[in-house]
Amino acid sequence: MNKTTTLKTNLKKYVVVIDQDVPIVPKQSLSSKTVHPMAFLLKKMEVGNSFQWPLDAPGNFNTLRAVATYYGKKWGRKYVGRQVVATKGRKGLRIWRTA
Repeated sequence: MNKTTTLKTNLKKYVVVIDQDVPIVPKQSLSSKTVHPMAFLLKKMEVGNSFQWPLDAPGNFNTLRAVATYYGKKWGRKYVGRQVVATKGRKGLRIWRTA
């Protein structure tokens, strides 16, 4: 039997369903094998290359810089992310490969 609960925060109201008899997903699930789309760009970069993350693409600056750092450590590389002024005064993120 499922239970419906209303969760209220100061910003939104959410409806959460509490399920019963749903098996636990194994640790090595399909979702744990997903790769961030930025990884494909990072893998192709050479030292001195950079790219600007698309302004309309999802992700905030801190999360995207953390992704670059994660893959840098994984592959023995170094990436630096900086907030830059993009088109029409909007702020964007540019990632450089430094080592």
